[in-house]
Formats: sequence, structure tokens, C-alpha cells
Amino acid sequence: MTWQPRLGALPAAIEGQIYSTSPFRVTDVRLHVEGIDADNHRVGERFAWAIGDIAPGGETSYVVETIAGAVAYRVTVMSFDVVSVGQKLSPTELIPR
Repeated sequence: MTWQPRLGALPAAIEGQIYSTSPFRVTDVRLHVEGIDADNHRVGERFAWAIGDIAPGGETSYVVETIAGAVAYRVTVMSFDVVSVGQKLSPTELIPR
């Protein structure tokens, strides 16, 4: 995942890219964004959704308001839903639920 300031955005925001190395198409990707200050302390958090589905090996973007006092951000995936398999898997590659 990447992030950068979103220039000219009101309110101020960061935008980033999410890259998938999964063989699955996923949707409803929920993100946890933590703002980090110059002393490497967490100064706040936001939650965001990735835009649209992510195809196997694909990418998408996200946008979230900036966090006051943050000079860096830590973005993690909290959850997602599998939509479909992007390539044919053998039975030994399937994971039972």
C-alpha cells in the first residue's frame, strides 16, 4: 500500500493505492489508517473503504481525511470479502471455511 497527500483537496486528505497479489477478486476492503507524529507516536485514526473491487493482481485506490499532527501514516487492511477466484485452483489449493 502507498499513500501521499492529495493536493488541493478540501478538506485536506491523503490518497493511496492498494496492490493485490492474491489470486482472488476481493471487495469491501476496509482500511485502518493511523496518523503518526514526528516522535513516532500515534495521534489519531480513521477508517476508510477501498474504491471498488480489486481483481487478482490488480490495484485500486482510497482517500481519507488527514489527521491533525500526523507527519506519516500507517495503513492496514482490516477486512475484505472474497468475490471470486481469479484463476482455476486445484482442490488442494482451496481452503475450507
